[in-house]
Amino acid sequence: MKFGRRFLLISLAICAPSWAHFPFVVPDHDGATARLIMSETLEPDGEVSIDLLKPTQLVLRDTHGTETPLSKESKPEQHLMSLAIPGGGTRVIYGKADLGIMQRGKGPSHVLVYYPKTILGDAFDPATHLGDKVPVEILPVRENQTVRLELRVNGQPRPQSDIRIITPDGVQDDYKTDDKGLSPAFDKPGRYAAWARYWVDENGQRDDKTYTQVRHYATLVFDFSTETTPPPVQTDAQDRIQTFSRLPEAVASFGAVASDGWLYVYGGHTAERHDYSTASVSGKFHRIRLSDASQIESLPSGPGMQGMNLAAYQGKIYRVGGMEPRNAPGEPQDTHSRDDVACYDPQTKTWQTIATLPTPRSSHDIAIVDGKLYVIGGWNMQGDEGNDWIKETLVLDLNAIEKGWNRIEQPFSRRALIVAALDKKIYVLGGFDSDDKPHLSVDILDTTTQTWSKGPDIPGKPFNGFSPAACTLNDRLYLSVGSGDLFVLSEDGQRWDKIAKATPRIVHRLIPDGDRILILGGARGEKMTDLIESVSLK
Repeated sequence: MKFGRRFLLISLAICAPSWAHFPFVVPDHDGATARLIMSETLEPDGEVSIDLLKPTQLVLRDTHGTETPLSKESKPEQHLMSLAIPGGGTRVIYGKADLGIMQRGKGPSHVLVYYPKTILGDAFDPATHLGDKVPVEILPVRENQTVRLELRVNGQPRPQSDIRIITPDGVQDDYKTDDKGLSPAFDKPGRYAAWARYWVDENGQRDDKTYTQVRHYATLVFDFSTETTPPPVQTDAQDRIQTFSRLPEAVASFGAVASDGWLYVYGGHTAERHDYSTASVSGKFHRIRLSDASQIESLPSGPGMQGMNLAAYQGKIYRVGGMEPRNAPGEPQDTHSRDDVACYDPQTKTWQTIATLPTPRSSHDIAIVDGKLYVIGGWNMQGDEGNDWIKETLVLDLNAIEKGWNRIEQPFSRRALIVAALDKKIYVLGGFDSDDKPHLSVDILDTTTQTWSKGPDIPGKPFNGFSPAACTLNDRLYLSVGSGDLFVLSEDGQRWDKIAKATPRIVHRLIPDGDRILILGGARGEKMTDLIESVSLK
């Protein structure tokens, strides 16, 4: 494998001495995904194996300096690697690809190292500068309505050095930096790319092979606007979204609620999607201080399960039902819904079962309005006996639990839905029907009259109806869907307005906190995530 990679690079260098292939991270138009390619341009090259870039390590850094490692999904048939890019606003992707010892013709043996970098959003934000993190770096510099590129080596401008620049029209040419390490100025708006080199004579040895030189190459991709304040790649995000913290474990289909300055998180699915066993669910219970995310407390755990949520009332935390797998890993799937309703008291730090559901239920959601607990949607999983769909909403007065449950007929049967309360009404958003078809439907329960009405459908493709997340804040209803789009219900309740785009995910949670919303965990593709993003609503 090493010989094949070395031979390919030698061949490229010999056949095209004036042109070379370099790693570029090319963001897609929405800024939520990107492609890692090895090419002369910003398009994949079918003549070059993407396996060359398997050693590449990439991270995403936001303007607060928080860094998130990025995973790559290899797509050799497309000659690229796909990246999911969390967050919004201005961010920088950077990394390192150490391809080891190479040799060009009869030249000296050398170590070849690439440093790809891509800026999402404001290309001129100083927070995107890498400094001593890399030995060679290219920086965009604004001059009135033009952009110049500055080459830095070990943090210092590099005068009279070669730099190749690809302009938005696809034309690329070689330039020489001036005495300040700057390229000529360009005024055409659009996407730019560039690369430059920094070679160091250095003797060393790797894997019983010697080398006499280290060749460092920097690449850069960014978007330039002639506007005075250039828009970010995700113009709808407007720098609203930042990384807040991390959950104690990567999880989806879990319970979460805020209460008295704390974020409470319970249970959930921790394995890959569709992997159900006693080892795939968590019963852990934690709380995170909202004013200081470094304060995380481990609380008394409970049964390992998923497909439930939490609600808070008068300082106590309520948990209803859920799905627990009863099969060990590797055994035939045996999943069952639970019927218990439990209450956690932060004062005594204990759980207490306060009621049981008339029928076990999971993949449902809950809300509390005027001291009454509403349990909506879901189904009853019974292992080999199949699944029964729930067609009624249950209501329990938490101030008179002994009176038991009241029932309200539902005009739908759906699971994997989400609910949120606003103005004594409960909005039931999305979900799957018994034919496994996702719905964009919004049903509204008026808790004062116990009658149902319809709201505006969830925007976008049907998949947006699968396990969305929602919350209310300052008398407004917010909705997060699988595409990463965040919406707010208009004041007249007739439409959804998009306000930001966060990391795409499903089976996650939204938590209101002051003038921000926190987006918690969820599933991204086949994997669960521990990412918590903060969306500013200032």
